[in-house]
Amino acid sequence: MHWPIAFEYTGLPITGDIAMPLDSNRKPRLANVSLKETWQAMESLVHNGLVKNIGVSNFHIVELLDLMTYCEIQPAVNQIEMHIYNQQEDLRAFCAKHNIHVTAYSPLGSGRVGPLQDPLVQKIAQQLGKTPAQVCLAWARNKGVSVIPKSVTPKRIEENFDCGFALTSDMMQQIAKLDRQQVVCDTKEYWNLAVNS
Repeated sequence: MHWPIAFEYTGLPITGDIAMPLDSNRKPRLANVSLKETWQAMESLVHNGLVKNIGVSNFHIVELLDLMTYCEIQPAVNQIEMHIYNQQEDLRAFCAKHNIHVTAYSPLGSGRVGPLQDPLVQKIAQQLGKTPAQVCLAWARNKGVSVIPKSVTPKRIEENFDCGFALTSDMMQQIAKLDRQQVVCDTKEYWNLAVNS
């Protein structure tokens, strides 16, 4: 489940504006379908042998707690926005406690102003002979989180694979102080709909 809400179904293929049906106020048109109904449909995919695992994305603790009251199959993963400026410690710890793997999207933050430009991240990168992006990815990996950075540049894609190194506990403690709860993928900005607030 990509969001803890259901969007109106507009048919296949899902492309362009069809992917996100908007009303006249540029807000997504929501479907009258509960999270429970959607999750149960996903569980049926497992029961029918069509998929091995199912998961969620952009679920906060409250939505996960609700899901856990009725699910037969617990989510295997929660894909969330997580980076040095939005560390999501409470959510990550909750997921770890309940054996829900965390995958970080936007693990480099924003290209506008974010962790890649942070003086501490740049300093650590220089100390380690790595790029700021590699430090950001290694930070998440050191937290036990898988990362899915986005890049179209072959050199950066190759560099992103070189993030399996350890940061010192001192570096991790310094980075922990950089958390600003800065949201990059802001649904309020995109759709005028507060889903990830």
